This record gives sequence, structure tokens and C-alpha cells, in this order.
Amino acid sequence: MRYRLRREVVWRIPRWFDIPLRGLKYLLLGLFLYAVGTMSAAAIAAFLESPFTVATNCDSLEVPVSLAAHHRCHQIALVERPAQRDSQFCKDGNRPA
Repeated sequence: MRYRLRREVVWRIPRWFDIPLRGLKYLLLGLFLYAVGTMSAAAIAAFLESPFTVATNCDSLEVPVSLAAHHRCHQIALVERPAQRDSQFCKDGNRPA
């Protein structure tokens, strides 16, 4: 006997709307590749070292760093806290006074 936990719903946009959106997607990709392809190596290096790019990279770094801190909090709660609780009991299992 099978049990179905949930029914998956797939939403699709109409084909008459999908084709122009795909065209727009590839047009934007082509413009991006043209812009990058016409830049010299010095221009690309200057763009990567600009203050805007440095600030963007710092903002992008914030997410994994905050997730790592969140993970450390869970590690403390799940691993170290029970170890502290177990050390409060005597060897014979009686609670300290």
C-alpha cells in the first residue's frame, strides 16, 4: 500500500509567453558576452579591482560567514551542552546536593 505525502504541482506558463521570454534571455546573454568579449585584459582587471566589485564581494561573503556562525551555535547546543549536563552527575547516578 502506497502513501502519498503530498501532491506535487507543476506550474507552466503558456507557450506563447514562454518563447518571447526565452528570446529576451538569450538576447541579454548575447549582450553580456559581447560586452565582456570586447573588453581588454586591462579593462577587466580594472573592473575586478573597482570599489563596487570589492563591496559586492564583501556582501556576497556575508551569507556563508553568517551561516557558519549559525552552524557553530547549533553545534554548541547539540554537542557541548549535553556533555556539560552529564558532568553534573556523580558516577553512581545520584544527583549532587
